[in-house]
Amino acid sequence: SEVGRLEPVNLTQVASETNINITLDCKQGCISVDSKNFTKIKRAKLPGWYPSFLAPNPQVIKQISNTELLVAATVAGAVTEMARTSLLYPLQTIKTRVQVDQHNFTRRPPPLTDQIKTLGTNVQEKIQEGNLYAGVTPTLLVSVPATGIYYGFRDVTKRMLAMTPMSDTWIALMGAFVGDVVSLCFRTPADALALRLQAQNETVGDWLGDSLARLPMVIATDLPYLLSKVILNRLFIHGSLSVETYAEFAVFSAVVAAFLTTPFDVARTRILLDKELILEDDEQNIEDDEAISIGEDRDTNDSESSTPTIASTRPGYSVLQTMLQIMREGEGGVANLFAGWLERVLYLGIGRAWLEPVQLIGYIGIRDALLLEWF
Repeated sequence: SEVGRLEPVNLTQVASETNINITLDCKQGCISVDSKNFTKIKRAKLPGWYPSFLAPNPQVIKQISNTELLVAATVAGAVTEMARTSLLYPLQTIKTRVQVDQHNFTRRPPPLTDQIKTLGTNVQEKIQEGNLYAGVTPTLLVSVPATGIYYGFRDVTKRMLAMTPMSDTWIALMGAFVGDVVSLCFRTPADALALRLQAQNETVGDWLGDSLARLPMVIATDLPYLLSKVILNRLFIHGSLSVETYAEFAVFSAVVAAFLTTPFDVARTRILLDKELILEDDEQNIEDDEAISIGEDRDTNDSESSTPTIASTRPGYSVLQTMLQIMREGEGGVANLFAGWLERVLYLGIGRAWLEPVQLIGYIGIRDALLLEWF
């Protein structure tokens, strides 16, 4: 068979259309990937003056299998996520440390200007604490491949659902749902260890056992942001958009979704961070109110599980109980659930979302190049 080479990418077209077309250049024609149905197609090479309406239809030369798509999408997703994680990890560390600082819990939130000033002071303090890449090793070793798995299962699910009468929005939601649940099974242990290292806990406890036991709760707190962001993106991002316009919509969607789902993120951080998770509705009889204090450590030699049974049997209810307990801490109130909302909005909306067009283009480019070169 004829061996071709990858053609140079038209970056001007990529920037104007927020899309990328990877082509394998051969003498008799150009081979590319149809991203709608994931088939390899071959177009005949024609001179520029040749009328387009006389050009022959593209020829399908290979049907890409789900396994091949899964491998290519997983590798592409992992590579792009590694680059983004390496760049933004210090911001994530600062966000985590500010969010777990219970001194930020107040009954009535101060004015926004005061919050911004406080944020600046807190950021300086957290930077001075140093070690902003604490926990980055487990993140890169586990979470980055898990993100690749998310992309792989998402694309395969979307491809399979494309043959059903489901709408594009529901296909996108289901693809994100399946991809997120599968990736969380791999990512949660690393997230638990990274959070405990970022928060500079003296001991990390049974981070592996805790993360696996609390996985249903983690899924219940992780999905709201992802699904709400997918819905907002489907509402605003469609058609041919420039990179700048795409980035603006992506930032807006991320800011709105990040703010609305802050309570779930606060609960998720607490669930993964605590070495002793206490839920009042569990079978355990909690007589001392001080036992509710999340920062209290338990004897690590205790043979009992540090995660109550209800955490896995009724994850939604357990998340609600965690939120209620957070509300009663300090001066109490709903404001506790929005601790670190500004940091979260800035991190997800400005720190990460502006990279989405570049990450999307890089992901599609790497995925399609792998499909052409490897398969």
